[in-house]
Amino acid sequence: MKKLLFCLQTMVLGGVETELITVLKRFDKSKYDITLLLLYEQDNEILKRIPEGIKIVNLDISKQYYCSGLSTLVKERIKRGEIIPAIKLCFKRMFGISPTGANVDIDTIPSIEEEYDYAVCYHMHSPVMLRYVADKVKAKRKIIWIHNEFNRARYKIEKYDKWLFKYYRVVAVSKQLRDEFVSKLPSLEEYVTVAHNIVDEQLIFEKSKDLSHLDTRFKNNTSFKLLTIGRFVEQKGYDIAVETARILRDKGLDFTWYIIGYGVEEDNIRMLVNRYSLEDKFIILGKKDNPYPYTLLCDLYVQTSRHEGFSITLTEALVLGKTIVCTRFAGSEQIQTSDDGTVVNTFEPVDIANEIERYILAPELLKKSVENGVNSQNGWNKIEALFTEE
Repeated sequence: MKKLLFCLQTMVLGGVETELITVLKRFDKSKYDITLLLLYEQDNEILKRIPEGIKIVNLDISKQYYCSGLSTLVKERIKRGEIIPAIKLCFKRMFGISPTGANVDIDTIPSIEEEYDYAVCYHMHSPVMLRYVADKVKAKRKIIWIHNEFNRARYKIEKYDKWLFKYYRVVAVSKQLRDEFVSKLPSLEEYVTVAHNIVDEQLIFEKSKDLSHLDTRFKNNTSFKLLTIGRFVEQKGYDIAVETARILRDKGLDFTWYIIGYGVEEDNIRMLVNRYSLEDKFIILGKKDNPYPYTLLCDLYVQTSRHEGFSITLTEALVLGKTIVCTRFAGSEQIQTSDDGTVVNTFEPVDIANEIERYILAPELLKKSVENGVNSQNGWNKIEALFTEE
């Protein structure tokens, strides 16, 4: 039986975490002994979705000690009596000299004594985990996953090459991410492979049929329904979406744009909605444990992200036969034909609004069935092959 260790900063209701749970479910537990290592636990609801048989190791690194603002980080260290580390942190932030951009000293995090056949840093954009797996985990082979863009995310991966060389394989979830990585570290090209994110099609179909908890604001609305799902963070471009909704409203179009999600930028987006008097056009539904009925029943799925890796929500929308309008980010390569939808080449709200308007005025352009849904089996075959290479 092969021993696998998957490492992630924490578990929240996001695309990377959802994808990891889907991957963990696919492994045959009679062939693999799997452990999930977290720096800290955050969302108990998402932890409940981790499949049975997966061991969880929580290093219990305080979130305030690791990823807060500078003031909180310094106060936490002083509270622990770590005066010198607090001063060092200030200097590192001031002069940008932290070797990994991390807010915690890797050497203070306990090592994992157990040895594994494969250890996986499941998110390259977490510098502390990138180095932790490279330096403090014992494994015959180490793999690291790329889930996000580098240029638009302003992530300088070149700084971490000394640790990246300790990984046996680099996995990009889209071709564009692979190309970006290779352009920055061409010496690692031979180690990089592409394995698209996967979804559980059967689960999506089953859960999409459960209409028992549909929000009445959605269920009773007969206007053209737009839907976006994602956390309220700058990356997702909700400010772009609100500006787009304002343009559509000013054109006199009959639509309602629904948002499923939560996050640090939610209050700012609500203020923007109020400023433009869009309360009846741009409706934030909040966190939904089962978003699939909304995806199934919406008319058009829209994603205005500034950057993505390989969007899970786009894949789920395609599984349910939805037409998509999205901005051009790495994962937009999922939109392969005009039947799938439209990729807008700019982040300008007026351009996005023009594409949405086209579908509102000509609904016959929308998909009518789920017959062209995606199939994740090929993606899973590529993922599993990573753990069977000789």
